[in-house]
Amino acid sequence: MSASTIAPGSSVTVKCSASGGSGYYNYAVYYKKTSDTKWTTKQNFDSNVIVKITPAKATTYDICVKIRDSANRETKKYFKLTVTSSELSNNSKISATSVKVNSSVTVTAAAAGGTSPYKYAF
Repeated sequence: MSASTIAPGSSVTVKCSASGGSGYYNYAVYYKKTSDTKWTTKQNFDSNVIVKITPAKATTYDICVKIRDSANRETKKYFKLTVTSSELSNNSKISATSVKVNSSVTVTAAAAGGTSPYKYAF
């Protein structure tokens, strides 16, 4: 694979390759969200060695490449792809919304998505 982590809307290139076996090779490529059980076929068995996958959501995906030789022997290999969220979200918290005079409040800064490291200001 061309990358193991990408942003949403970006593509990853799967380059299929084989050795051993007999004769010619055909390649199949499947993917799914890691939390799902159903695989999506990106390419059924074909001689094409370059396959692009463009995941739609920020999550982790499993990718499976199957190889079949001319004697119908098969092998497969699995890869993980992480699609990170490009949107920055503010997950900060405050310990109370009202306090008495001379009391304190705790502000906890937190963020997700975007590009780390994060910087906070109060």
